[in-house]
Amino acid sequence: MAIRLGLQCKAYIKRGTPAAWHEVGNLRNVTLSLEKGEADITTRAANGWKLTVGTLKRVRSRPRWSGTATI
Repeated sequence: MAIRLGLQCKAYIKRGTPAAWHEVGNLRNVTLSLEKGEADITTRAANGWKLTVGTLKRVRSRPRWSGTATI
């Protein structure tokens, strides 16, 4: 898997009826947070080991539009 620099990425927004994806141009200072919760599933059968499992995933982004952002 190749790594993409921020300049090579694209951002899309879902708009309209019926909703369609549109590319957003001229973004700057975009912050993207990817998180996943954990649940403790430890039982006595784990022989003293703590067991966890992934739960809900959360994606948050905070784009800052430039003065010439187009959709």
